[in-house]
Amino acid sequence: MSRAFLVAVIAALVLPVLALAALVGHQELLLANARILSVPLTGFDPRDLLRGHYIRAQMDWDWERAPAISEYEAVDGALCVLAETPKPRVRFLPGWKAGDRIDADCRLVIAGQARAPSRFAPSQLDNGDGAIQLYVPEARASDLEKLMRERPGSLTVDLAVRADGVAAIKALRIDGQKL
Repeated sequence: MSRAFLVAVIAALVLPVLALAALVGHQELLLANARILSVPLTGFDPRDLLRGHYIRAQMDWDWERAPAISEYEAVDGALCVLAETPKPRVRFLPGWKAGDRIDADCRLVIAGQARAPSRFAPSQLDNGDGAIQLYVPEARASDLEKLMRERPGSLTVDLAVRADGVAAIKALRIDGQKL
């Protein structure tokens, strides 16, 4: 085998791995610089919160002004977070896209979709109906479902929100303690 062929084979094998590592590193860097926002969760479907290893929930926002949306409509935009604790006080910004100007009173902006009645889920986490699905360990699933029914708001999710409005789940908490 010629030396040039061997170098070409090694490059063909190494290059995709390096490209993938660079993409992962870039996303991790963006998330490392993200702001953390804790949002309480409520059950989305009280008849069946638990589906396999996933709990279906919706984020419980304190709306300054709820979006004016008809029942079966979904509107792209963002949430303007006005105050962060204990339940985020928010206002919907219809049609907002990354790079758009934001109001001076917005501490943070989260891109996503609003739905009626007063539901909003970040774009990356929305399962299509304004709710999110959270993976939970099988041993804890029934306890968490019971907790969500009996003590709404005791289960919270920490969102890592990037400067461009993209949000990712950082942690799941019960009464402030990491799960």
